[in-house]
Amino acid sequence: MREALIEALFKKALPKKWLCLKMADITVGFPDRMVLTDDNRTFFVELKATKGRLSEIQKFRIDELRKRGYGIVTGK
Repeated sequence: MREALIEALFKKALPKKWLCLKMADITVGFPDRMVLTDDNRTFFVELKATKGRLSEIQKFRIDELRKRGYGIVTGK
């Protein structure tokens, strides 16, 4: 499945009160999306195409975010 389709389906699945921001060109390896919920929680989402995999820098960034208490979701 193409990443663009995965992203479209992902956005449709979120509750309407949640804000989903695409994190383009922020920092190399940073997750694709930041999601802000209506109860003030923040989590990050890294979307991959069917055969996609996390790069070493993405693994590093995800680990750094988790150490700081942020939720991370990765999916294909």
